[in-house]
Amino acid sequence: MLGSIARYLFRLWVLFQFHVSLALVSFYALITWSAAMDFSVSYACFLFVSGFTGYHLIRLVNLKHNRAFIREFYRKNAGLLLVLLAVSSICWFYEVKVSASSMEYRLLLPFAIALLYSPGKFLPYIRLREIGFLKILLVATVWALLITWVPWGSRFITWLWFPPVFFMVIMLIIPFDIRDLSMDPEALRTLPQVFREKTFWIAFLLGMILILYLLSLYSCDRTDALSLTVWATGALLTLLAIKFAPRFSGDYYFPAFWVEGIPVFMAGMYMALSWLTN
Repeated sequence: MLGSIARYLFRLWVLFQFHVSLALVSFYALITWSAAMDFSVSYACFLFVSGFTGYHLIRLVNLKHNRAFIREFYRKNAGLLLVLLAVSSICWFYEVKVSASSMEYRLLLPFAIALLYSPGKFLPYIRLREIGFLKILLVATVWALLITWVPWGSRFITWLWFPPVFFMVIMLIIPFDIRDLSMDPEALRTLPQVFREKTFWIAFLLGMILILYLLSLYSCDRTDALSLTVWATGALLTLLAIKFAPRFSGDYYFPAFWVEGIPVFMAGMYMALSWLTN
């Protein structure tokens, strides 16, 4: 009985995209701590409901293209999903209404990219994700904009911390693309589709660029040793996930829970080490 309840709650947590939203908030927390910026609880809540609402709207518009068990899960939990979407939408519009007007305008850019990413029947002739190599860049750009540019604006520190988020998100997407190799059309030209067994080495190169970039920030006193350690650990864990992803290519939950859990682990690691060293 308890096992069945636990499995249902786990599926609810993952399939309702709460884990994605938590990863988004964890990235925001980590980037503010690393850059010594102020952490906004209200904006963190806004990110959480944005992740929840945005991912579900994209999935619902293109539900027929999803796996059969996901369609069945949505059908069985439609009432709960509608209630959660209504609550999150109210929270989303409230946060936009009370936020600074400049942030409202900055939200338009990631929102437009997300709309063009998977528009379905609303914009049937504009689907940017079907352009080769563009899917992974679009997702990484939206995440990086939401985490740095939207809350901070066009400041020097924004563009200083945009690249770490951008490269890290690209690396985190790769296990998902490996999982979906059998489902994605060839036109998508994802990294695993193009590079096959060489995908890991592409990711390794991205990871080394990320670590070297963070080392340069550290050498210029733009971040501290704790942040450098946490980001390097996250990059190495992501490389391990990419290395072993082919063994779990048929497992939906490996990337959906464990890979998306890496940013959450990084934020938790930062808090734990910060507490231990103070």
